[in-house]
Amino acid sequence: MSYDVHTVSLTVAHILSLELLRQAAAEVVAGEDQLSRPVRWVHISEQPDVARYLKGGELLLTTGMGLGMNEALQSKYVAELDTAGIAGLAIRLGGTWKTAPPRMVAEARRRGLPLIVLHRRIGFIELTEQIHGAIISRQLELLTKAESIGRTFTDLVTRGADLSQILHQLAHIVRNPVVLEDPAHQLIDFAAFDAPAEEVLSVWEARSRSGLGDAGSRTATLGPADQAGLWADIRLRDEDWGRLHVLAVDGRLDEIDELALDRAVAAVALALLNEEERNRLTDRARGGLIADILGDSYGGAAGFYRRAGTCRADFQDRALVALALEPQGLASFMDSEDRSETDRRRIRRALAREVQRAVESTGAVALTGLDGDTVMAIVGVDPGCDLSAAADAIGAAVCSRAAGVVEGVIPIVGVSNEASPKSLRHALEQAAEAAAFGRGRTTPRTVHFADLGLQHLLIRLAEGPELARFVESELSPLLDHDARRKTVLVTTLRAYLDCGGHKSRAAEALSIQRRSLYHRLERIEEILRVNLGDEETLLRLSLALRSLDLLRQRSPVGLSRQLLVDPGRPLSPS
Repeated sequence: MSYDVHTVSLTVAHILSLELLRQAAAEVVAGEDQLSRPVRWVHISEQPDVARYLKGGELLLTTGMGLGMNEALQSKYVAELDTAGIAGLAIRLGGTWKTAPPRMVAEARRRGLPLIVLHRRIGFIELTEQIHGAIISRQLELLTKAESIGRTFTDLVTRGADLSQILHQLAHIVRNPVVLEDPAHQLIDFAAFDAPAEEVLSVWEARSRSGLGDAGSRTATLGPADQAGLWADIRLRDEDWGRLHVLAVDGRLDEIDELALDRAVAAVALALLNEEERNRLTDRARGGLIADILGDSYGGAAGFYRRAGTCRADFQDRALVALALEPQGLASFMDSEDRSETDRRRIRRALAREVQRAVESTGAVALTGLDGDTVMAIVGVDPGCDLSAAADAIGAAVCSRAAGVVEGVIPIVGVSNEASPKSLRHALEQAAEAAAFGRGRTTPRTVHFADLGLQHLLIRLAEGPELARFVESELSPLLDHDARRKTVLVTTLRAYLDCGGHKSRAAEALSIQRRSLYHRLERIEEILRVNLGDEETLLRLSLALRSLDLLRQRSPVGLSRQLLVDPGRPLSPS
């Protein structure tokens, strides 16, 4: 038989310590290792078929009048009582039986049922009154302690206690270690009480991985002489959040400890909800501040520091940079998966949270917000460090965490130049431009605005038709020629310009003879109707090639050259 520890009020062992049973010279003759069974109530009966009226957890008192000397009936009687789940059987000697019936003792021992013989005559009515009074007193004690424990945890939550404080309070009450884990059995936090941390974690890991119970249930593993522990699932908004363990490392556990666990689970859930709400409000405040910075209405340096402080971010005495995370491919993912706008907002918020956590994981301070699908952030780093190296480390952390939010989305991080509290809007614009320059990459990347050079001017022009028209006017004949003849004159021109107009170096870079290079350059001059010896011509062509690269980088894969350089121009025959 199994017995539910959660309904414990009084055990057989507790009842045996009552004064009236000591006067009766009570002796346990069977089931000595089962005296921790809970006693729910006490009954007196002489009926041999009384088992069918019992509900489990009773202590049954009898003189054996209805059984007599029928050994078969005695064995059946004990078997049926055990099946009914009684806590124990007490026989008063002196009437029907002068000594304990051997068949009943043997059957009780075989089944592990506590069998108690009372050698001296006592009144059963008086005994039931005393036991019932003890049970009620015990229940009142439990209620009183439960109320006290509940108040303790309620006070902790209302004072804004964190999970660690709640766990340490629970460990103090149960005088044993407690461990909080997530649904994947990963450690969140623990309070060791008096045991070494290594021992606590070893015991917890063994219990956590032992397949205890089903989700949403609670159990205790009871042994004959000790109790391995208690655990309870924690659910938030109908989802499994984790599990709280109480480990019997420093001492036995009882029903008071389970009451404490129940109250602690409720306190943990409330603390998590409070923290979730605080984080939601903080996220909203961060997003509002970022929006105001973009609108240049945040109150300058004083307003920034004050409002950042209310968002739990201290930027005083830190070097400032802006950061922009562009989730490349998010729009395509949302369209292909037929996701709702609610899903899109959820993913955006998840990306913003991951950026915040990634920056904080490097020891920097951050304020994050959203501008469409782009995550914008103001980041504060230690002024004594190399700002570029720190930005690279932060960018790598952001890319690593953001890449796991949505499969197939490639994070591109843009980083501004160092900013002052008065130039934060300009810094966010720089970060956005740097991220925009990184579009088209197939792997996560961090792009510094300081490395763009002329590119940041080209990026601004790329938002409209002007840049495509410039490329068309400068390179169209050469691009058309290469497309029709499947030649590489554009590649030759690029190498020549990259080598600063030095023909011998360009020929070496292309791995061709100089005579072949001369012929190609003459052909380029002929097609474009230009003089490659003219410095202004070289500058125009160099800018045109850079612009072409930028347009191709920012365009969807698969578009033709003509559509890239002039979206309004019809495609030529292949």
